[in-house]
Amino acid sequence: MKVVYSDMNTRFMDAETDKFLSIDAKAVIQSIWRLLVTEELEIPYNRGYGCNLKRFEQYPISDVTADEIFEYVKQKVAENEPRGVIKSADAFADVNKNTITMRLHVMVKATGETGVLPDLNVVVGKT
Repeated sequence: MKVVYSDMNTRFMDAETDKFLSIDAKAVIQSIWRLLVTEELEIPYNRGYGCNLKRFEQYPISDVTADEIFEYVKQKVAENEPRGVIKSADAFADVNKNTITMRLHVMVKATGETGVLPDLNVVVGKT
């Protein structure tokens, strides 16, 4: 089995060959997920790394907001993770919880493998 990409498995579970490694698509998906849940300015040596999803707190719950979140996330991944690309997203609005849940579909550029990130909940419509 040829390994194209490998990263440290920060979850320490569900790894194929070594409990400390994630390989190929799982490594890229893990890296993208880490990017999305890290706030901008959180990493001292790389202040631009991460996503500022709190910027959407005052936006209304709508398809337009879901599209803006998708484009923002897609841009952040393109800037910070050259190994993968966001291909599409499914968005679900929950008016009772003031969230838009994004299910992002990722493709690994080198291998063409695809995967789905864990659901990303973005708080919107906060008053």
